[in-house]
Amino acid sequence: MEIIHPKLDGMIAISKYLYDYYSSRMNNVILIPPLVDKKQIESTKKEGITLKNKEIELIYAGSVGTGKKDRLDKIINSLSIIYNKYSVSFNFIVIGLTLDQYCKIYSISGLPLNIIDRIIFKGRLSHDEALQAVCNSDFEIFLREKSLANTAGFPTKFVEAISCGIPVLTNLSTNLNIYLKNDYNGYILDNSSVACLVDSLAIPLTKDRYCINILKYNCDKCDFFDYRNYVEQFSLFLSSLEKRVK
Repeated sequence: MEIIHPKLDGMIAISKYLYDYYSSRMNNVILIPPLVDKKQIESTKKEGITLKNKEIELIYAGSVGTGKKDRLDKIINSLSIIYNKYSVSFNFIVIGLTLDQYCKIYSISGLPLNIIDRIIFKGRLSHDEALQAVCNSDFEIFLREKSLANTAGFPTKFVEAISCGIPVLTNLSTNLNIYLKNDYNGYILDNSSVACLVDSLAIPLTKDRYCINILKYNCDKCDFFDYRNYVEQFSLFLSSLEKRVK
């Protein structure tokens, strides 16, 4: 990053942090978040938005790494507290690891007893299966610790959820503040303390079905990450590289 990359003809930066880092060291840097083909994703979605009353369906789909990237344990502990305090009816589907793997990664003996029947670990699934599960949920939820890696990266699970028309519950890592708006396409979680996380997570979990479907409708209109919106910008970037090479 310090010696070799600045010698390249161009750089595609996935986050504002990387864009700022490279643009101060080299020319021809473009900021492009992870992109999807939204039309392809829409073909996997359910038709229409239902207004039926049902339990809130939460989902986590991804890799927690060593447990320091995504704090799934903090989410589950907060859900346990919220369930006792508000008696919220929810199901939480976890894709990407098993219950045994979860316990081993976070060095715990098991799930909180009061919500043990509300959390379903499905292990690893194919990308298409995971994407379909996200499309069938009410909220994608993940929580990231403040670290250089999380600041420099950009969560693809956020991109896919919003592109699926599913609101996201997460804290502000990297430059998510550009895309995530409270009570529009998700909710910003405050993970500065257990109490703050519980309070901020309780807000979306106590919303009624109508409000949740409004959030889904707003997400459905978002096309932040459809590759078609970046074709012209990327064309100019490639043209600038051609001039540099010539």
